[in-house]
Amino acid sequence: MTNKVETQSSLHANIIIMQGDDRLSIKEEIAAIAKETSQDAFSDLNTTYLDGSALNINEISMQLNMLPLGGTKRTVILDNALEMIKKKGSQDWLREVLSNFPPTTILILILEDKKKYKRGSMVWETIGADHWLREMTNQFYEDIRWVELSLPSDREMPDWIKKEAEKQGGKFHPQAAFELSRLIGNDLFQARNEIEKAIIYIGEDKLVTADVVRLLCVSTKEENVFALVDAVGQRKGKLALKLLRELRKDFSPQYIFSMLVRQVRLLIISKEALLGGGGEKDVMAACKLRHTFIAKKLINQGRHFSTEALEDIYKSLDRIDEDSKIGRATLDAALDGLIAGITSKQPSGFYGYKKSIR
Repeated sequence: MTNKVETQSSLHANIIIMQGDDRLSIKEEIAAIAKETSQDAFSDLNTTYLDGSALNINEISMQLNMLPLGGTKRTVILDNALEMIKKKGSQDWLREVLSNFPPTTILILILEDKKKYKRGSMVWETIGADHWLREMTNQFYEDIRWVELSLPSDREMPDWIKKEAEKQGGKFHPQAAFELSRLIGNDLFQARNEIEKAIIYIGEDKLVTADVVRLLCVSTKEENVFALVDAVGQRKGKLALKLLRELRKDFSPQYIFSMLVRQVRLLIISKEALLGGGGEKDVMAACKLRHTFIAKKLINQGRHFSTEALEDIYKSLDRIDEDSKIGRATLDAALDGLIAGITSKQPSGFYGYKKSIR
């Protein structure tokens, strides 16, 4: 279901290190550990959540050495552990902790990290193979379980969706899985919700199609994207960036990006249909739309852009996609720059992207 790799695995480990950016799988792993070590009424009393960015190492040590209340084990979950190991004296402190770790405590360290492409392979950005933390934990191999949990890639996401649908008692057509992946990227929490919504809508015994995905996952959100593109077309930079920030509260960068690409592509197609002498029905046919109100909005919105400007934006979006995949730029930063460039009436080649679509 996810990209899970155990580089260190001990059946009796009291220290579990979870490295990665797959928060959904991290949550599920913690739930599985809690179930395995459940002590009925005492479970909640003996589970403590800590923030490594907010506590000093002495406060963390105090929590680790507390005795369990009523049960036999305490579980300490240290989130933002990367911030903790960056602190002065953390190496010496951690070595001391590992050397004298209390047998009544289970420690879960959550290392927020992500993979990037480097020299022909995917590697961890922060805690790589030669990091001191890995070298130190190798010395305490029998006491430590190290689990790597990375998000599925764009290519892997459709398979994740199909498997998650089966887990929920439904079934996704491959094209439906691809469409949902295209719309939301690898935001697994949102994907799980969208899958559940689609299965409830269509019924457990039926196959979820791409049309169902577009109906449920796109129509309710198109208004927000239309508003953003409207603001861009009217060169209202502050409003456009404000709308972009609001979209980010609810959706992943990949989802926002994919919706903007879709919107610009539809605008180009609709402009071509109108320039060819067509009308509203021709726009609907060319854009493969089912609702007339979307065609009307595309026609009205297209008046704010020339065909050349739309093609420039589309080329810029293509280059942004390429740069984000190889780690040259993040989608968030690139979209901010693109919108700022367009709304400031910068000439063609917005955000410095002047290459053609490849």
